[in-house]
Amino acid sequence: MQQQGHDCQVSHDGYAGLGLALSESFDVIILDWMLPGIDGLTICQQIKRSRAAKIILLTAKSGVNDRVYGLDQGADDYVVKPFSLRELEARVRQLTRASVQRAESVAPLTLTLRHGRLEVDTQSYSVSYENEEISLTPTELKLLAYMMERPESLLTRTQLARGLNEAGKSDVNLHNITTHLSNLRRKLQQATGDPVIRTIYGIGYRLG
Repeated sequence: MQQQGHDCQVSHDGYAGLGLALSESFDVIILDWMLPGIDGLTICQQIKRSRAAKIILLTAKSGVNDRVYGLDQGADDYVVKPFSLRELEARVRQLTRASVQRAESVAPLTLTLRHGRLEVDTQSYSVSYENEEISLTPTELKLLAYMMERPESLLTRTQLARGLNEAGKSDVNLHNITTHLSNLRRKLQQATGDPVIRTIYGIGYRLG
């Protein structure tokens, strides 16, 4: 990672790692699940309460249920051991690039979210593709905007429902989030001809 130009710090147990993560500012934290002292998921939850750092869980736990649970606890990405160093480097680049793009997008005059030729106007709360308006329900539009604000993220149903509710944007649960997603995907595909929202089977959703 240092050879790729990153400034790195390392901790070898849970307590030291949590203390380091909360005392300094990091763009990305690569976190093992099974650590002495405090497990990685507890550390992940603690970090996410007060820090904006992106977290990659790097772990030997390879089951689909483990992946879903790790992402639901706040991890932004999940890499299974044994792993390719090149892939890990690429995932770090992806998360840091997304952080820079989001930081640039919070300028006061930035009112439009874009994903390819798809646009969401956050002032008028309308959505269009190649300047043709797409008719969405308020919840569908808020769900799309929430995902476009996190263009590189793989999001589970739990994360989507919790994210909208915590932001005060909607009142959804795990049952109806599936219905909203299904309707949103259908309308977007009809309008654009492409599967704008991809399903990562057994895990979650991300923008295609």
